Amino acid sequence: MHILVFTLFCSTVTGIVYDRDTQIPLQAHVSINDREYVHVCDSAGTFTITGVSEGSNSLIISHVGYKSDTINLAPYPYRVPHLTVGLQALPITLDSIHVQAEKLSMPDRRKVTFDELRTIPGAEKDVFKALQTLPGVNSPCDFLGLLYVRGGELNENAVYYDGTEILHPYHFLGISTIFNTDMIGSFDFLAGAFPARYGGAVSSVLAIQSKPHPLTISGALSIDLIEADWMYHCPVNKIVTFTFSSRRNYLDVLLENLGIVEDVIIPYYIDHQGNISIQTPLGRFIFDGFKNQEKTNITANIAGERINLEIDGSGQTINGVWEHAETNTIKTWGGYFHSEFTQHLFGEIPGVSQTINHAEEDIYTKKYGAFYHAQYTNGLVKMETGGGTGTYVYRHDGPKAVDILYGINSLETVYDIDTSDIYAYFYADQRFSILSPFVCELGQRLEWFPLVKQPVFSPRIRLLFDGTPRIFMGYGLQYQTPPFEYVTIETKAYYSKTICCGIEHTIHPLFTGYIELYRKQYRHLMRDGGYYTSFDGSGYANGIEVSLRKHNDHGSFGWVSYSFSASKRTSPYDAEIRTSNAHRPHILNFVYGKEFANGYLITLKCQFATGAAYYDLVGVEWLMDRWAPIYAPEKSYLPQYQRIDVHFGKNIHVFGFTGEVYLTILNITNHKNIQGYLYNSNYSMQKAIFMMPRIPFIGIRLTF
Repeated sequence: MHILVFTLFCSTVTGIVYDRDTQIPLQAHVSINDREYVHVCDSAGTFTITGVSEGSNSLIISHVGYKSDTINLAPYPYRVPHLTVGLQALPITLDSIHVQAEKLSMPDRRKVTFDELRTIPGAEKDVFKALQTLPGVNSPCDFLGLLYVRGGELNENAVYYDGTEILHPYHFLGISTIFNTDMIGSFDFLAGAFPARYGGAVSSVLAIQSKPHPLTISGALSIDLIEADWMYHCPVNKIVTFTFSSRRNYLDVLLENLGIVEDVIIPYYIDHQGNISIQTPLGRFIFDGFKNQEKTNITANIAGERINLEIDGSGQTINGVWEHAETNTIKTWGGYFHSEFTQHLFGEIPGVSQTINHAEEDIYTKKYGAFYHAQYTNGLVKMETGGGTGTYVYRHDGPKAVDILYGINSLETVYDIDTSDIYAYFYADQRFSILSPFVCELGQRLEWFPLVKQPVFSPRIRLLFDGTPRIFMGYGLQYQTPPFEYVTIETKAYYSKTICCGIEHTIHPLFTGYIELYRKQYRHLMRDGGYYTSFDGSGYANGIEVSLRKHNDHGSFGWVSYSFSASKRTSPYDAEIRTSNAHRPHILNFVYGKEFANGYLITLKCQFATGAAYYDLVGVEWLMDRWAPIYAPEKSYLPQYQRIDVHFGKNIHVFGFTGEVYLTILNITNHKNIQGYLYNSNYSMQKAIFMMPRIPFIGIRLTF
C-alpha cells in the first residue's frame, strides 16, 4: 500500500546542467523547495532526484560563478520530463583570490569550446579541423579528415558518438567529417594514456556527446560557397524529441567554376544525421542515425600522360543507447549499434608504349554489436565497469589504388581478403583520492580482437596532483586491431606502451600554460617478411608539447602551441625502422579571436609545420616490361607547410532569428602547400599535387 501511494503521488526528476555559452557540463547544486539537502550533479552534469512529492513546486539550480535558475514543477504533478538547464556565467571579482571550479578530468583532456569552434576559420563546421589546431595533431592534407596524433598513423584513432564507436567518421578526401556541429553537445579529445573504457586505438580517442536540446522547437541554417547545412529540433511532447540535420558541400562546384580542375583534389559529399530521444520511467532512450555519401576526383597530366584517381564511398550507422540513473550515485547505460561502409577506388597511371595501367579497389567494412556500462560515483571514489561484444567484417578486393598518391605505383599487387570474426572486451576503471590533493586513476581492459587467437590485457594508470601547479603522469598499454589487407601466417594485435607526464599552471586568471612530454613504443607492427607479412615490427614516437591558452574574456580568446615529435617504425613495405609518414618534427599553431561590442568579430589562424615525410626518387631501373622507381633509403621532407586563414563576422538579428554573416578567407597568402608528387611512365618527369588554394567565401548562419 505504501509503495502504491509513493508511486502515485511522487515523481522522479532527471536532467542535465551545462554552461549556456560553452555547452560544458556543470557539477551544479540542485535542490527542491521542500527538501533540506542538496543534490550535486556528476561530472557529466546529470542529476536524478527520486521521491519528489506532489507538493514540490520549484527546482533550484545553482553553481558558483553562474546565475541561478528556478524551474516550476507545478505543470508536472506526476511525471517530470528529462530537464536540460543552461546556466549563464556571471563575472566574479575577488581581491587577491583565484576562484576555480573543481576539475575532475585529467589535464590531458583537450577542449575547444563551441563559441571558439564557430569562429576558427576553416573549422567553423568541423570538430576535426579544430583538433588540428591543438599541439601534437596534424593531417597529411588540407582535405583529409584523418589525423596524425603524436606520431601515430592515420588508422590509430577512435571516434565515439554517444558511447558508440563510429566506424568511418570522416570523408576520405573531404574537407569535413560526417558530424553536424549543431548536433554535438560536448566532446573530449584524449591523447596518451586514456581511460580503459576506450580501446581499439593506440594514439587518440575523440568522445562526442549529442546535444541536450530544450523542450522547445529550435533549429539552425548555414550556407556559404563551400557548404550548406541545416538542423531542426522538434519536441513531439514532453517525453519524445526529434532532431534531424543534413548538409552538402559545394567545393567541387566552386573549384570547377573557377577552372581549378587539375593538380588539386575535388571533393563532394552529402550527409544526413538524425536523433530521437525518449524519456521514460525506465530511463532515457537515445537513437542516432548517420547516412553519408562522398566522391573525390584527382587528375593530372604530365607530358601528355594522364593520371587519374576517382573515389566513391557511402556509409551508414545506427545505434540505440539506454541511460538510467538508479540513484544519485549509480548510473547505467547500454545499447546496440550497426555500422558499415563501402568504398570504390578507380585509378589509372601511364604504362609503357602509350598504355594505361588501371586499378580498381573495393573495400567493405561492417561492425555491429552490443555494450553495457555501469558507473558508481560518490564524493571520494568513482568506479566504472562495462563490456561489449559483436562482429567485425572486412573485405578488400584489388590493388591499393590510393598508392598512386604516394608514388608506390604497385598496382599489380592484388589483395583478396574476405574475413569476419567476433570481438569482445571487458574493462574496469577506478578513480579515487589517495591523499588530497593527490588523485589516482587505475584501469584494466581485457580484449579479444578479430582473428587474433589470444586475448590481450592492457593496464592503465594515471596520477594527478590537483594543486598549483597541476602535475600529472600516465602509463598505458593500448592495443589495436591489425590491418587485414595483408597476407599473414598468424595475426596479432599490435600495441603501444605510452608514458606521458605534464604540468598545467594558471599563470594568470585568464592564461593557462601547459607542457607535456610523451614516449610511445610500438610492438607487433606489420613488417615485410617476403611473401608473408609478419608481426615482429617495432617503432617509437617521442615528443614534447607546449601551449599557452587565453581563456575567453570579453569576447577575446586564443592559444599558441608548439610541438616537437620524432616518429620511426617498420612498415609492411619496409623491414627496417625508418621515418614514418606521421613524422612531423615541428608544428606551430596560433589562434586568436576577438568579438567587439558592436557585434563584429575577427579570428586569425596561423599554422606552420615541417613538410610531410616522403621517399625521394633517386633513379629508375628496367624490370621485365616496365620502368621501376628507385627511392632513397631514408625519407626526405616536402617543403614547409604554412597556411594563414582569417574569419570576419557580424552578429545579426533579423525576423526573429539570430545569427552571423561572415567572410572567411582560407590560405590568404595562397601558399602552394604540396600534397605529394606524381610521375610519368618512365619517371623522367615529376609533377606536384597541391593542397588548398586561396579560397574566399561568404556565408550566413541563422538560429532560432
